[in-house]
Amino acid sequence: MAEKSGVDDAVAVGDWIVTGNPYLNVLPLATVDDLASAVELRAGTAGHRTRAAALPLVRDGPLSRPESLLRLLLVRAGLPEPLLNVRCVADDGVDLGMPDVAWPDYRTVGQYEGDHHRSVRQQRSDIRRDELYFDHDWKVVKVSADDLFGRPVELADRFARRLASQGWQGIVNLRRLGHFDR
Repeated sequence: MAEKSGVDDAVAVGDWIVTGNPYLNVLPLATVDDLASAVELRAGTAGHRTRAAALPLVRDGPLSRPESLLRLLLVRAGLPEPLLNVRCVADDGVDLGMPDVAWPDYRTVGQYEGDHHRSVRQQRSDIRRDELYFDHDWKVVKVSADDLFGRPVELADRFARRLASQGWQGIVNLRRLGHFDR
């Protein structure tokens, strides 16, 4: 696959390999160490540069290609590395759920809203989820495919502003973001 794709898609595949998908009962297929061994074994073959560049960017946690791409975008923009699909808990102990990306120290989360979020049942669940975050003074950034693939600079800036409003004092760099292919 690395012979025909770019680094970002190789990262997304690597993320899937080490994460699986608990919602679909798909177990991880390998560890990051397993992937490192595989990359080393294939040194000098077609796609090696892509695999080698992708490997340090692979993370356990993303449950879809857009979630992987979102993380890559945000980190490239200079935002702190988010936690991925982990439980967030409010100061009073209330379970806030498991957002796609999260910065609990800054009480900020991001949710990629793919097509399955269009069903009435899922919309109602999403509203309840988001209101729970708002009730506990967390910021929520909702992301669509149009944002991720069509307006990545604007999207990264939105995340940076939300994080800054919650105390993050880093510097964002929106000039080197590029774009992703759908």
